Amino acid sequence: MGSFAVLLHEDKKASSANVRKRLEGVFPESDYYKFSDHVYLVTGVLLTTDVMEKLKITEDEDAYAAVLSLNGSFAGRSWSELWEWLREADARR
Repeated sequence: MGSFAVLLHEDKKASSANVRKRLEGVFPESDYYKFSDHVYLVTGVLLTTDVMEKLKITEDEDAYAAVLSLNGSFAGRSWSELWEWLREADARR
């Protein structure tokens, strides 16, 4: 089980919309958390390359995004549902 941050380019609106649509269509709602229009967190039995392939970033020349693997360590100040989602994702590892 892994957790990942998917970062969409703010200045590539069409690309971001396409990747966002794929992400929300490919992953079950419980397996992603929308942090903002340009940052999603994803969890699953995946590697970074699996996330890239599911989102068709490697095959779509117009898809601009970065996928970062999260290490299970987190801190900050944010909404309680974010911390709950991260704890649940971490517990599934």
